[in-house]
Amino acid sequence: MRLFWATSLLFLLLFGFTTYWPTKMRVERLRKKEEKLKREIQKLREENQKLKRKIQAIREDPYYLEFLVRREFRWIREGEKLVR
Repeated sequence: MRLFWATSLLFLLLFGFTTYWPTKMRVERLRKKEEKLKREIQKLREENQKLKRKIQAIREDPYYLEFLVRREFRWIREGEKLVR
């Protein structure tokens, strides 16, 4: 009778271990992936806000627009000299 219970207990432990462990590891991997994606989403939201502010400044501030055009395209007005 002891052999039966010992074998049954061993079977249950092995069965539980072989089904529980892979599931636990998969859940852990998915949690890590979720956290990574949450951080990436937060970074993208912050970048999106910066770009929205930049677009707003370009639309509303002619001096900022001129600054960008001069810097990006090396635009100069008539009579000015480009200094490098």
